[in-house]
Amino acid sequence: MSLSVLEDVEGYVEQSLKTGSPQQVLRSKKQMMERMSEVTGGINVEELHPKEKADFVLSKDIKSLHHIGDIVAYSSTALQQCRVNKVGYFECLPKEKKVLFSLSMEGPDSSVLCVPLSSLRCSLVPVGKGDQPIDTTVTTTSTDPGVYRIQCNPSTSGTHTVKVQVYDVHLEDTSLVIPINPYLGNITPVRTITELRWPWRVAKISMDGYLIASAGKYGSGPLQFNIPYGVAISPITGQVYIANYGNHRILVLNPDLTFSHSFGSKGSANGQFQCPRDIAIDSQGLVYVTDSDNHRIQKFSPDGKFVGQFGTRGSGPGQLSSPLGIAIDTAATGLVYVSEFGNHRISVFTSDGVFVRKFGSYGSNIDQFNVPRGLAFDKDGLLYVCDYSNKRLVVY
Repeated sequence: MSLSVLEDVEGYVEQSLKTGSPQQVLRSKKQMMERMSEVTGGINVEELHPKEKADFVLSKDIKSLHHIGDIVAYSSTALQQCRVNKVGYFECLPKEKKVLFSLSMEGPDSSVLCVPLSSLRCSLVPVGKGDQPIDTTVTTTSTDPGVYRIQCNPSTSGTHTVKVQVYDVHLEDTSLVIPINPYLGNITPVRTITELRWPWRVAKISMDGYLIASAGKYGSGPLQFNIPYGVAISPITGQVYIANYGNHRILVLNPDLTFSHSFGSKGSANGQFQCPRDIAIDSQGLVYVTDSDNHRIQKFSPDGKFVGQFGTRGSGPGQLSSPLGIAIDTAATGLVYVSEFGNHRISVFTSDGVFVRKFGSYGSNIDQFNVPRGLAFDKDGLLYVCDYSNKRLVVY
């Protein structure tokens, strides 16, 4: 066998892989493997002893192209058994006012299914919020065969049913949770409380931006602040609890922002604080405070009497390192969620301080954090985490 024959086969395979579309490569796969078998069938690789470094190496596995897949004909019944999987995570597209996510499909044998884009249709239907489907735009990428990019403008957050059709055949439905759509045109006006570190006051502002009331100034008096941080509203009394970071105390205001009472002082004893950061209030009105520099959570009655504490400094289960944010799943489990500056994670406790679990570590992957801060639950039980140094909002 001459070198020219080998070079001819090498060139044929290389050109097919370089210039052919994925469909063309699949169609010519059989011919490529036959030609490779022809040139390797009559050669005993073990007898080749080149004196110099070889220009090419013959593979003993003539089926080295098997990874590019096969063309398979599915019946309607087989297509209906294919599964739809969500790939990756949601992205927001501010200019288009849409969200973006990716889907893939698996055949009955768990192989990745690639279909012509023109044959694929996808729609979303909100669960329990009407049956009007949300239209989507489906695209592909050249780098991820079998992965389809879905764009849509959802009208609501929460659980949605994903309906996929291939050649007008419905695949098995799947579900996914759309955590948030920040691009809705209409916002229902509600009242909220927000703290301002400077000029050291608390302000009540409507969602459309109008100032309703404000109170406070710099200092250490009854209605004075030194870097106010976290804020929470009692579901029982409507009173406003504010973590006064620089004064190492909790300030309590009435709903009209007049002074009610305060509790705490600088220190590490029970009921004392070292830079309190955030506050959460459970359904019974009990107050939980992230005592950041004491690396613990303290629990108080509504009038400020010490009830208990949990957490010690460290990175082990149940330990805390500079806790920042805190939120309580009041709608379901009553569990307490704490974000940790030092451990870059979320730790979960019962209301009595018993450690339940933790998740997250330092990094920028979707399951990691870099200085997680604020936490909040919505009415559907979804947890929102401000991943501060990664500059993103993560939803669980």
